[in-house]
Amino acid sequence: MQTGRGKTLTTAIKGFVSIVLVLMIAAGQASANDRYWTGGSGNWSDQFDWNMTGLFVFSVPQAGDDVSLTSSDSTSRTITYDYNYSAPLGSLTIDATGTGTMTLSQDGNALWAVNEYVGFNGTGNFTQSGGTNTVTGSLSLGIGGTNGTYNLTGGTLDVKGSVTGGTGTSTVTIDGGSLTNNWSSINVTNFNVGYSNGSNGTFTMDYKNLTACLAPSERQRNQSCEKSNRPIFQRFHSSSSCFHLSSKLF
Repeated sequence: MQTGRGKTLTTAIKGFVSIVLVLMIAAGQASANDRYWTGGSGNWSDQFDWNMTGLFVFSVPQAGDDVSLTSSDSTSRTITYDYNYSAPLGSLTIDATGTGTMTLSQDGNALWAVNEYVGFNGTGNFTQSGGTNTVTGSLSLGIGGTNGTYNLTGGTLDVKGSVTGGTGTSTVTIDGGSLTNNWSSINVTNFNVGYSNGSNGTFTMDYKNLTACLAPSERQRNQSCEKSNRPIFQRFHSSSSCFHLSSKLF
């Protein structure tokens, strides 16, 4: 038979265990929910820079999560991607609505998401110099804000769905690496391949019509240009001169 003190201790232990179980269940349920970046500049793999909606659970986003790299202040942040996924994130949003900037920088490893949004209500930047970024759905830039920019200088960007711009300014620049867009469309404000002097990039688009203004150099891009509207399987290269595709595709 327990004394009053023993009963109190047993009750306290049961209460503690119950709290732990609730937190474990909540964490499991939240694993496919929203995760927000809460730190300044840093590495994606730093679990203490992440939080879940309504929970004090600090862990790196898991497959299926909707991930938000967002800010509304004056601090400029660069998140360095140093992780790998064997299954896709639900979505990835890069967006700054304040005077600061939000940039995701990838120089290696494998990133995988169903949909990616660069510049949702404000501005967003994605810089890729290595690794692979696979988007099984759509890559959307400049949705409803100022602008969304994707700069590819190395590695592979593989978009299975559409690359599309919103009401803001959407820019994709390929100065290295490779963009593959299969069975879908590209519709952005600015699309640049080998845009910087001395750079080169590869763009592959399969089994679709491409309507674009093709200008071989920066100097000539506002002059007359060839327009094409035909099924294509092409690779565009540029070395010393710029190769610029501008205007709406689809």
